[in-house]
Amino acid sequence: MYDWILFTSPNAVRFFFDLLEESQAVLTGARIAATGSQTAAALRAAGYGCDFVPSDFSGAALAATLPNVTGQRILVPRTEQGRPELSEGLVGRGAEVDDLAIYQTILATPTSAEVNALRQGADVLTFTSPLTLRNFISLVEQLRLDQAVAGAAIACIGPTTAAEAHCRGLKADIVAESYTTDGLLAALCAYYEPKSQSAAESTRDVT
Repeated sequence: MYDWILFTSPNAVRFFFDLLEESQAVLTGARIAATGSQTAAALRAAGYGCDFVPSDFSGAALAATLPNVTGQRILVPRTEQGRPELSEGLVGRGAEVDDLAIYQTILATPTSAEVNALRQGADVLTFTSPLTLRNFISLVEQLRLDQAVAGAAIACIGPTTAAEAHCRGLKADIVAESYTTDGLLAALCAYYEPKSQSAAESTRDVT
């Protein structure tokens, strides 16, 4: 029996309920938490409520703000490549944590059309997780496309992904304030809107 079950992504929700036939028994008496609004939405879509979502959508924030965890038994179903910050933070607060790796995130094999598109370069590269960023860098190195994407702006869904970019020698030009895909889209619009306005004003001055 668990006191809490913590979900870190919509994929964790999906694989947990798809793969764990006895999920109902595991859920008995447990409260449920999610790292962000999209994961909470995935839980609702699966027919389950969500008792807690941190105001800052990250594993570190969930570990720091989940209430009354001392002595609590907590299950964290996650990807095999998941970051340890959530479980480590909870253990540091006195919780008993079971990390359950229920799926793998693997590097995709791009089609020839996708490789050709990458060779054309990009204005901006968007990353929704540290793992996405790491896998993309590995792919670029394997395909020797470093120069093709060298001039692109780097957009990150939040500070954790931005920190991963920094560790990889990249500068995060755009970081979403709300750590969701909608927040990332808003950050992209805010980043490019002033440039569009400046270009329009320059055109008016010339004419």
